Amino acid sequence: MASPSCGTWKEKYSREELEALAAASGIKDYSTMDTNTLCKIVQIKHTKQGTVVPQKPPPCFVESRRLCEKKKSTSGKAPYSLHELRTLWKTECKDLPEFSLEKPKTKEDYCKLMKARYLGLKSVLPNTVPEKVFSTLKSFWKKKKSTKVPDTYSSRLLHYSQLDVSHKNAVETIQYLMMGSKTPTNTYYVRLALVPSSWKALFDPRRAKTESKYVYNRNVDYFPETWLEDQFVYMNNLPWMDKIRLLCYTFAGDKISNSFLLGTFSKNEVVGNDFIKTYQKKIFPLAVEIYWHTRSFPDFKAWFAFCEITALPPPVQLAWKTMFTKIQRHTLDEVYTSMIHFIHKWSTHFSDTMWYTWTGEYILHLNAIFDKAPPVPAPGLYVYRGVKNSLYVSPNKKNVFVNETFMSTTPDMTKALEFKAVTTNCCLFSIQVLPGSKCLLAACLSYYKDEFEVLFAPGRHLFITKNQFHASNKELLVTRFSLVN
Repeated sequence: MASPSCGTWKEKYSREELEALAAASGIKDYSTMDTNTLCKIVQIKHTKQGTVVPQKPPPCFVESRRLCEKKKSTSGKAPYSLHELRTLWKTECKDLPEFSLEKPKTKEDYCKLMKARYLGLKSVLPNTVPEKVFSTLKSFWKKKKSTKVPDTYSSRLLHYSQLDVSHKNAVETIQYLMMGSKTPTNTYYVRLALVPSSWKALFDPRRAKTESKYVYNRNVDYFPETWLEDQFVYMNNLPWMDKIRLLCYTFAGDKISNSFLLGTFSKNEVVGNDFIKTYQKKIFPLAVEIYWHTRSFPDFKAWFAFCEITALPPPVQLAWKTMFTKIQRHTLDEVYTSMIHFIHKWSTHFSDTMWYTWTGEYILHLNAIFDKAPPVPAPGLYVYRGVKNSLYVSPNKKNVFVNETFMSTTPDMTKALEFKAVTTNCCLFSIQVLPGSKCLLAACLSYYKDEFEVLFAPGRHLFITKNQFHASNKELLVTRFSLVN
């Protein structure tokens, strides 16, 4: 077991826990010591005595193969009993954010909730669109006033702050976010509306009023600046682990998550030749999940059994045990460099279970962050997405397309058009985001200062309002959507 942590991080032992350990170890006058001194003395005592220090309950970890099955799994283990599921829930699972307010009673209840953490990652296309969706759309269109186009398209500037990670390496960035600082070190301006020179090819006040196929950025009329402020406050108050997850999404995290959801995930693409060089500078997206998941095991034997590695000789197993011990005893910033070297060296031996669990956990945590984000206020906003083809947009009978991956968009139409096909006129998605929708503004937690991304989680319902029309002012195929959830 790991000795008590004396770091400045959130998961260190509490004062009460340290005093209980001190009393059990026979340490005198511990009540008069400051917390750091007490922690160090308990650590020394623990090392000398070889005492097994009890750990806090590990994060909820469920063997997905044993869930909801009637027979033994391929590993030979029997399905979970109702008693086992109740115990697991009571000691490990019930305090997790995604299980808040849930009160399972039957085995089926437990299975449904826990299975969703690993196996319920993809959204399912609905057979019908709820009546509420149509009511919302109808109400929105009815109340919408005629577009008032400004005579001058002067650019608006919104002042906001961003965490400055541009000159930090991966370890320094982790340390910066672990400190819990809510005061960003870099302040600058972001343009919400484009400068006039960028608008000329896409915007004409007179034609925009009269031509339904005219393409222009509707954000010149309105953009919810109070919502931006709410987003910045929300992200600045996230736990440091979630800040790392979001930051990593803007570099490689999106590709890892979406390839996993689409069934095209390749570990060889994740751990390539430039792996060490890349992730010394930027944080590896799965680092937090690997770290916390590994710490959830009581000992190396249990973790190694999870890894399902059987072909490693004893001397090589020692290297794996050394890595496990480091993770158990050190904070993420202290062990990060060793972790990425270990991943680079041994990833070819990583089982599908290891990749599936870590990537699944990353996706689930991202989903939870998106789900709690401030909803878009009335009357909504517009975002844009450039794509090289639109063949994957397959609406159901009610004209709704359900996006199964994380989706990046921007309120900056010119930026969106940079991602369309170069040699063809395909394609621009113009997305009207209705009030109440959940999305996340990645601008203040991004590796890219010049991008103003608005992100959506999987399972967003996109109602097609105008499909594949040719814009009248540009060689461009446009599809208009209304995002309703």
